[in-house]
Amino acid sequence: MIMKWTKSKRFTGIRWQQHKTRKHGVRYDRKLGYRFMFMGKQYEGFLGWESEGWTEEKAYLQRQAYIDNAKNGHGPTSLKEAQHESRKLSAADQRRDISFEDYFNTRYIPESSTRKKPLFLIEDVFYHLTIGMPMYKG
Repeated sequence: MIMKWTKSKRFTGIRWQQHKTRKHGVRYDRKLGYRFMFMGKQYEGFLGWESEGWTEEKAYLQRQAYIDNAKNGHGPTSLKEAQHESRKLSAADQRRDISFEDYFNTRYIPESSTRKKPLFLIEDVFYHLTIGMPMYKG
């Protein structure tokens, strides 16, 4: 059975669905969502459950942020886009945080051993004699 969305009486564009069995305190848990239209395009989405800390007011503020992002033309206009951007940024940080030593030992040496002549062993020795060990401790 499809449950109907109920509009919030206090906040424009916020709606909710009540769960059939799951309770949050005395009343049934509610799923909060938003809707808005900008430049002829309909935006709508699910934000979260009241048991996860979402309130109608918090959902309204998030909806306003999504409207501002749509007007400005940058930034996420849904929770899914926000999660996608955060995943993309964390993946970029992981790629940026690799050290030269990690790259050399995990990528360069294994690939060069299959592509190059046995001279790659000389490169490995040279690396460990110069870069791999501290030059001066004082």
